[in-house]
Order: sequence, then C-alpha cells, then structure tokens
Amino acid sequence: MKRILFALLTGLIALTSVYAARLHGATAVDANLKVLMLATGGGPPPNTQRYGISTLVVAGPEKLMFDCGRAATLRMNQLGIRLGEVTNLFVTHLHSDHVIGIPDLYLTSFGNEARRPFACTGPMERAR
Repeated sequence: MKRILFALLTGLIALTSVYAARLHGATAVDANLKVLMLATGGGPPPNTQRYGISTLVVAGPEKLMFDCGRAATLRMNQLGIRLGEVTNLFVTHLHSDHVIGIPDLYLTSFGNEARRPFACTGPMERAR
C-alpha cells in the first residue's frame, strides 16, 4: 500500500511540474517525464546488492528526488546526471536507508558546480 501511495504521489508531483513548465513557456521536448528508480530497497543494513531507496523524477527542467539512499549519487553519475541539477529533494520518512545519501548529494554537488539553493522537504517527526 505504501508503494502504491508513493507511486501516485510521485506521478502527481511530476505532472504538476510538467504543467508548471508549460505555463512558463517550456516546449513539448522540455516537458518530457521520466521516473528513474535509482535504487529500490534493501533496508538499513549495508548490502552490496541493494542500496536503499532513491527515485528521481525528471519533468522538463525539474529534477525531483524522492528519498536519497546510499547509492543515489553513484547511480546519478552512472546515468550522466550532474548532482547539482537536483532541484528538490523530498524525504518520505526518516529511516536511515532513505536519508543516508543526503550528505553525499549536498556536499559532493556543492563544491563541483554552481548550484541553486538546496531545497529539501520532509517530515518533522523523530525517526523510530
């Protein structure tokens, strides 16, 4: 059920971004929508086969990351996506396998390229 809700939320946010891009004069090519599953699970313990949760939604000029697991930055690099291009980071909850890659995303991209302010949205609850 959580995965279905997450997929629906991801799609809704991506479609909103596409609509916003069109309002601001983006072309049809700019408004393409891609959902890239950078890593799909594994849980908090380190596992060389699974690297935590990370999903990148590319909607026109927007690059929205949902959760930032252990290998998010490595997968982005493999896909040729510059780390500083992430426009927003959304954290679904505060388990370590969803947030452990945030320092790498922030610090690695900050020193290597001119970037926008780092925007991060997430829950204000204590991790259990």
